[in-house]
Amino acid sequence: MSVGIGPPSFESARSKDVGRVIGKLAAVPSRPQMNPRGHSLEGASAIHPPDRCQWTPRAPACRGERSPTVSGGIEQAPSAGNPGTWWREWVVGPPDRWVTLSLFVALLLLSPPPPRLAAAMLWMLVIGALLAVSLRWRMAPIAALALFLAGVELRIAHLGSSLSSDVLSVTRAATETMLAGGNPYGIGYDVSLPPGAPYPYGPLGLLWYLPTLAEPRVMELLAAVVVLGLLAIRGRLLGLAIYACAPVALSVTIDGSNDTSAGLLILVALVTIDRLPHASALMLGVAIAFKPYALAWAPPLVAYLGLSALLPLVVGAGVFWIPAIVMWGIGNVVESVRLADRVHDTPYYSLGMAVQRLGIAYGREELNLLRFLVGGVTALAVMFMARTSGAVIVGGILIFVATLFTGYWGAYTYFAAIAPLICWHLDDWLGRSESRARWPFEPWSAAGRRRFGARPTASPPAT
Repeated sequence: MSVGIGPPSFESARSKDVGRVIGKLAAVPSRPQMNPRGHSLEGASAIHPPDRCQWTPRAPACRGERSPTVSGGIEQAPSAGNPGTWWREWVVGPPDRWVTLSLFVALLLLSPPPPRLAAAMLWMLVIGALLAVSLRWRMAPIAALALFLAGVELRIAHLGSSLSSDVLSVTRAATETMLAGGNPYGIGYDVSLPPGAPYPYGPLGLLWYLPTLAEPRVMELLAAVVVLGLLAIRGRLLGLAIYACAPVALSVTIDGSNDTSAGLLILVALVTIDRLPHASALMLGVAIAFKPYALAWAPPLVAYLGLSALLPLVVGAGVFWIPAIVMWGIGNVVESVRLADRVHDTPYYSLGMAVQRLGIAYGREELNLLRFLVGGVTALAVMFMARTSGAVIVGGILIFVATLFTGYWGAYTYFAAIAPLICWHLDDWLGRSESRARWPFEPWSAAGRRRFGARPTASPPAT
């Protein structure tokens, strides 16, 4: 029997090729399915309840959730369209429990009876109503606007309260002495309680309150309004809620202290570290010229930015300090600092107060020496760890607290200097930056489109 030999069958060859390809694919370990944020979906059934769907680029969102639009590995912000899209997504969109929690914190902070109970009750009703609505809709921009207005109105309502700090009274007396041609440093002023407190602050403070010299607290109120506005535009709701409604933040704005203005200057100086590093150093120098405790952020800032930050830092402070030293003498400035320490007969809000409570004998000079020793050791430790802008901010706060509260005398008003920084970053530190309130004008500017219009994410899974 003869067998004919001819060309190989086309179908047979294609079957062999397909078989080889399938064999190679079978030998390659399968990749876990990833979502657009780069998270594995393996074991999702054990994490998500069976009645909830899993989000994929082509799957519809689960009920009560809204899936982002993904294109080429770029997550498009839902507000990048028209105002109608913004309204549907960020105001009446699905609820965000972080918004609800932020409103609850604000409500909780307002619950203790404040000096101006009527104003607090009004905003408790408003915030309570928004909290209830936020259980159904997102309401993030409306919540941010309400918290901003609450913070402003509560501070205005407290403006008529009596003074508990004599800092602004002394500042006004020193400014009037300067305007009359005298030396504001090196002397005590009778307007303080007890009489004889000097002006130990930076020369910028003598100019800062000139527009509102008749009532310096108005400048503190304006500084708080600017901080509230910046926090509201940033849209981190928990930090905004705390700054707007915390009793300590309300009281220090109108109690006669100058730390709210210092907090504004420090915030402006440190939020631009990565974008405008030398401008940040310059502004920190300006803050030091207002209140010298802003020096707490100088060591980590120089360690992070390098020695090139020293020049703008010195320029920012020297523009105000050098003329003051030339005109009034460094000896008088030092004398003011010495008198400021001596005017306090009892320890207050400090390690000295805690030690006194324990009945341990101590000396004023020993505690004040300990203050600078602890602050110096903290500064050295922080400089070795200042590798990011966040480390600069946290490190400066640690130096600030270690130096100001481990001596003989301190003040709770100092918290107003670090409150804006903490509230600015709090939501991010807690990992909730995605819950920020977005504003309709953000996508309409080039900067807004770059910042908020699209966020890079992991590429969607291959299909």
